[in-house]
Amino acid sequence: MKSKLSVLIVAGLMAWSLAGLAQNNPGANDAAREGRRLCVELIQEIRSLPGVSGIHLMAYRQEDSIPEIIDASGVLCGRIPWYPGRDPDPNSNRILS
Repeated sequence: MKSKLSVLIVAGLMAWSLAGLAQNNPGANDAAREGRRLCVELIQEIRSLPGVSGIHLMAYRQEDSIPEIIDASGVLCGRIPWYPGRDPDPNSNRILS
């Protein structure tokens, strides 16, 4: 009998490198905005690939841009993300054994 191996694939995407790519685009007036637009476009393309279960978005020294990118990409489908410092810790009511 042949066994099937289940694997979850998470694609890694670095937003800061996209800003560098955007600077090389002669039509881009604002490299940071163009980088975010490219990132959103890539997220939408990656999530349509069969077998991809998620995206790990990295934005070194541009962490403040992550919520905007995630929101614009539509991956949350209307769900509201948890933000540290704004929302209560979801694990604060857990009983440790």
